[in-house]
Amino acid sequence: MIPDEFFYDEYDPALEKWLEDHFGKEVFSPRPNSLDKFFSPIKEEIQKLGVPILTIAGTNGKGEVAQLIEGLLLENGYQTLLWTSPHILTVRERFSFSGRVIENSRLFNIFKKLEKTALELSYYEFLFLCFCQLSLEEIKASEKAVFILEVGLGGRLDATNFFDADISILTSIGRDHMDILGPTLADVLREKIAISRPNKPLICAIQQSFLKDLARDYCLEHSVELHEVTSKKEATFKEVNLLTSIEAVKVFFKNQNISAYSLKIPNKLWARPFEVTYKSCQFILVGSHNLDGLRHLAKWVNDKNDGTCGKFDELWIGLSRKPGKELDQCLSLIHQSPCLGDVISFAGFDHTRATPIEAIKESWSKLDQGRKVRFEESWRVYLQNISNEQRILVCGSYFFIGDVLKNSDLLHFLSF
Repeated sequence: MIPDEFFYDEYDPALEKWLEDHFGKEVFSPRPNSLDKFFSPIKEEIQKLGVPILTIAGTNGKGEVAQLIEGLLLENGYQTLLWTSPHILTVRERFSFSGRVIENSRLFNIFKKLEKTALELSYYEFLFLCFCQLSLEEIKASEKAVFILEVGLGGRLDATNFFDADISILTSIGRDHMDILGPTLADVLREKIAISRPNKPLICAIQQSFLKDLARDYCLEHSVELHEVTSKKEATFKEVNLLTSIEAVKVFFKNQNISAYSLKIPNKLWARPFEVTYKSCQFILVGSHNLDGLRHLAKWVNDKNDGTCGKFDELWIGLSRKPGKELDQCLSLIHQSPCLGDVISFAGFDHTRATPIEAIKESWSKLDQGRKVRFEESWRVYLQNISNEQRILVCGSYFFIGDVLKNSDLLHFLSF
């Protein structure tokens, strides 16, 4: 989530252009064999300084949990070094030091300083190396620094897993990136739970009973200290994420009496919401990039507190690439959720991971018709033809949300 002190008029596309010139678009391309020579000296320095590391993995919720933990630790007098991904508006979002995103000039300077390493690392690993180098500069100014590392994708092969977590956190397991992480939920769990370490705590908030059993077996086999987060069956993502964050901080403080317990659930539903009023239309932009995320978004829209449907006039959605069955399930959920929008508008966007519009058309054709639906290769067609005083929900891939914001006038009307 971009803090309030980040102003959109500071947005400078030069950082993203530099990255694209050197790496192209961001894709999952880990190079674990290249990490040692770059990250070993940093790992040794962190161990020498005794800075604790909290690493967070999960299909959904890991970004919000990372930010909640950041807030809890800041409230209790700690200096936080928070790494998150992906970004939506600017790569600066990934670099948060004590709750403030990094300055443009400082980040560009580290890009230039480490430019030669770009040939040996992936897009993501290069950025994480920049974060680690900058963090060492920050740590020297504090005796109470803490690393909070959100895994980018999976866990086992992620660059954050090069470092040994003092506390690992697993927020959820769902159907996402299964072409990379494996064909079953058990495979996804095995990739993500690998961030845990022997004789160290793992905070586990996964909900499915059979996955809980697998997690218990893994922890027993690998001598991991398991802490399970319990919640009501009807608990929302927000509630589970807050419980998970508080449990992690309790373990960090070894159950001391801390002010974390007095925190209430924030008013905003999601970790990274955007609200824009543009040409008398209200836009709500929410990243819901997989089936579970869409399911919880639909539940929230359908279960407004006033008992009425919080219906949107239009739903604009751009989906990241998914296997056929998962795409079918996502579209079926959208089809069965009328409150998401009277008109469903599928759109393409500029990224290699975007689902082609033709694939969406084919999948949609399998459903019973009756919903108003549109298909366009570009979301710009919809923006050019908006009507007055509409409520428009924009959701799907974070890359889609970013593409809409960065390449339209909406950016200049953004509110937090």
